[in-house]
Amino acid sequence: MRTVDIFKWISDEMLDDPRVLRYGMVLAKGGIKGLKGLDPVLVWIDAAVAVFDACGSYTRYLTQKELNMQLEIANQELRETTKAYLRMLELDYETIRQEQEHREAALARSIERHAAQRARILAEIKGQGDLVFRVHRLVCEARLHGYTQDLDDLQSALDTLVGASLACLTENIN
Repeated sequence: MRTVDIFKWISDEMLDDPRVLRYGMVLAKGGIKGLKGLDPVLVWIDAAVAVFDACGSYTRYLTQKELNMQLEIANQELRETTKAYLRMLELDYETIRQEQEHREAALARSIERHAAQRARILAEIKGQGDLVFRVHRLVCEARLHGYTQDLDDLQSALDTLVGASLACLTENIN
């Protein structure tokens, strides 16, 4: 694509054109008399060549204008595609963020539920531990009054219960 220098002087452009220089020299040498000495056929041929050159320049201009328009359309399509992709990425990000929030909330609820369940289990074990110690005191007092096989079986069952309670307690603490 061509660039146009907007600060270029028209006089600089005129001096670059070979026809302007040639006719300027003819006018400078002979003045108006110099034009009388020119062959009119050559002037007409030169004018026709200049018209064809102008037509060629105009068609090149139209071609470049069409190419620029096509490039602008392609750029606009690319901008729209980019905007669509950015919107899709924003939607994906929003979806992922919402899913993460839901997972975090579900995990927090699960942790709270397990903590409450663990607290209930520990309270139940503490209550059973108090009951076991009370039964153990009663068994010790009963042994002071006499020894029977039933007391021995009760002591064995009580020891098993204490072991199971301790195992459950250590399992829930870890």
